[in-house]
Amino acid sequence: MNPNDILQLFNEYLIANNAMPVVEGDPKLTYEGAYNPARNAIRVHPRTGPETVTHEMTHAVQSALLKQFMNSSDSQFKDMWKKSNSAGGGPKGTVERLAPGKIAAMQSKGDWGKYRTTDDELQAFGVELAAHNYPTAARMPSHVDPTIATELMLLVDTALRSLKTDPYFKYKMGKEYKKQSGEPEK
Repeated sequence: MNPNDILQLFNEYLIANNAMPVVEGDPKLTYEGAYNPARNAIRVHPRTGPETVTHEMTHAVQSALLKQFMNSSDSQFKDMWKKSNSAGGGPKGTVERLAPGKIAAMQSKGDWGKYRTTDDELQAFGVELAAHNYPTAARMPSHVDPTIATELMLLVDTALRSLKTDPYFKYKMGKEYKKQSGEPEK
C-alpha cells in the first residue's frame, strides 16, 4: 500500500468530518506517539518516523468513524461499520480467519501482546505496517496487515461518501468542509 494514498484518504475524510487532529511534538514522551481522542490531538516524540504518524492518524480516523456511526442515518455506512467492528468480525475476526491462533500466541506474551491485539491496535498497526514495510516484532503474517488496512480503507471510503450525502452531515459539516477544501459556498 502506498502511504501517501492512505494519508490522502485519511486527510480527506478527517477534513470532511471536521475532525483533523492537531499534531504536537513532545520530546518528553517515553514512547513514539499517542492519540488523545478527548483533545483530538496526536503527540509524537521528535525521533518518530512517518510510520508512527500513520499509526496515530489511524486512531484519529477510528474516533471520527465512531462519532459518525453514532450520528449517521446512512444505513449502508452503519451496516458496514457494524460488520467492521462487531464481535466475530473486525480486525480480530480477520486475524483469526487468516492466521488462526495468532491472537492467542501474541496475547500469551503479556501486556504488550494484549495491547497489540485489541481491535483498535490491530487496525492501527495493520495500516502502519502495510504502508511502511519495515521489520518489527509487531508484524502479523505477511497477508494479514494489508488485509486489515484494506478493510479500513473501504470503510473510510464508504464513510466519506456517506458524509457527502447524509442530511445530518451535509447540514452540520457542509460549510466547514467547503471552507477547508476550498470549494465555493453556494
